[in-house]
Amino acid sequence: MMKHKLFYFFDYDQKRNGLILVALMFVASLLELVSLGLILPIAGLFLETPNIQNNIFIKNFSYLFDIPHGNLILYLLLFFLIFYIIKILFLVFVNWSEQKFLTSFAEKTSSKFFLNYISQSFSFFAKRNSAEFLRNLTTEIQQFSAYLNSFSKLLLESLITIVLFIFLIFLSPITTISLFIIFFIFSIIYLKLFTGKLRDWGEQRQENTKKRIQFMQEGFGSVKDIKLLGREKFFFDKFKFHNINLAEVLFKIGFVNRLPRLITELFFAFVIIFVFLVLYKSESNIGEIITLMTIYVIAAFKIIPSSNRIIASIQTLKFNSPAINTLYFEAKNFKILNDIKKQNFAFNENIIINVENFRYSKDSKFDLKNIKFEIKKGEKIGIIGPSGSGKSTLIDILSGILKPEKGDIKVDKKTIYSNLRGWQNLIGYIPQKIFILDDSLRNNIIFGFDKNKIDEKILSKLLNKINLSQLLERLPKGLDNKLGEKGLNISAGEIQRIGIARALIYNPTILFLDEATSSLDTFTERQILKELNQFEDKTFISVAHRINTLKNCDKIYRLDKGTIIDSGNFEKFNNF
Repeated sequence: MMKHKLFYFFDYDQKRNGLILVALMFVASLLELVSLGLILPIAGLFLETPNIQNNIFIKNFSYLFDIPHGNLILYLLLFFLIFYIIKILFLVFVNWSEQKFLTSFAEKTSSKFFLNYISQSFSFFAKRNSAEFLRNLTTEIQQFSAYLNSFSKLLLESLITIVLFIFLIFLSPITTISLFIIFFIFSIIYLKLFTGKLRDWGEQRQENTKKRIQFMQEGFGSVKDIKLLGREKFFFDKFKFHNINLAEVLFKIGFVNRLPRLITELFFAFVIIFVFLVLYKSESNIGEIITLMTIYVIAAFKIIPSSNRIIASIQTLKFNSPAINTLYFEAKNFKILNDIKKQNFAFNENIIINVENFRYSKDSKFDLKNIKFEIKKGEKIGIIGPSGSGKSTLIDILSGILKPEKGDIKVDKKTIYSNLRGWQNLIGYIPQKIFILDDSLRNNIIFGFDKNKIDEKILSKLLNKINLSQLLERLPKGLDNKLGEKGLNISAGEIQRIGIARALIYNPTILFLDEATSSLDTFTERQILKELNQFEDKTFISVAHRINTLKNCDKIYRLDKGTIIDSGNFEKFNNF
């Protein structure tokens, strides 16, 4: 099951590169075997082990290079050094390939996830906490990468260990097999003790990471209120609670990951003593005993780190498995939204609104129902009503951000859902709260729009029209001056005008004003409304809770509890 989830994230090229990496690891394990095997004839020559001259490798080596017996050991040492250098260079290449594969996978996966997130419908975000998205894009993908890293280590170290065990079996079958069985049983018992706990700790890490990000966002997002009310301790305590829990989990996994090294070193100390006693009791030649002991000791120096990494890798796989499950579930639930390339959408006559029913969720008590009216091109329409009456929800439906369960929005008798992107390209949207990028004034106005399509003269004319020229003169670098996070150094009116410029820069046909001036003082609101009235060729749809804001509207609709209860002109509502 986990293998299926794991391979779900790999494309064809990644699977191919993964197989190449496995092949490289197999070659690396064989090189480790050969490097260990070369020690046997060298040690035998040093210790003058009986029959060492009959060793197949020594006979072939001396014959191939025509080496006199007196110089044989020097040539073998030189050959061993050259081979070892080649082996190290190859292992460096394997490590480079492994890291390249892992970092490339992490980059592609995080990019793919971010693209999928921002491509989802608005309702997808309305039901979730953004801390969860941030956690998945950062921590969980890092944990996924750590999972793959541990998997590759497990594979490489397992291959090396298996090859070395096979080599040792040829030297001393009974001793090696006995030791392997004992070590295997020991490893299984050790891992069984922690398997369940590791998975639980992984889930605890996920939850505490998410909450920690959430409380950081809330703290930084409401820093002005926190300072004014002196609520630093409240937000700090919320953050600290999950920070301590996360530290506790990381402490546990860190401690457990270090245990195998200490335990395996102790185990192999007993192994060396055991092997020595077995060889000693066998009454073998002292040269053979020392040669075999040398091989076992050197093999132990290889196997001990490999065994540590194998056990630690298995533990890491268990600990990080919740990350795989989370990302797999997330990826499977992404809705693939068709990117319609056709940008054209005609609006020459009218918009027919027919929202029979809309509800955010089955559990929601609020719903829009029986919303039916017409907007002619060039009209200025106002929507008024108390808070929670459904004004902003109706704007979201008209703009295509939300879709009614029953009903339709038709423009010139054509449903907007046949080409939603084309319809939305006709819309300029000005919300109550303008999001300011920590970027230049230019990029805050363009907001990702194609810079090559922006005429500097038209931009300058627009800024003069909506009275942003004063801000432009005040900024040392003009349009290229950074505004800072949330635009803390500019006024509320200037922020709102940046939002208006952002909505008008690509010359939309329709303007949606969603409580666009409700947070401003009366004087600034009057100024901005006057500036907006200059754009007489636009169709306006304005949401407001103050009737004076809708003074220039041709028709006003009054909403209450999700339905239209009245309609008329400004004079009718102004007399209430």
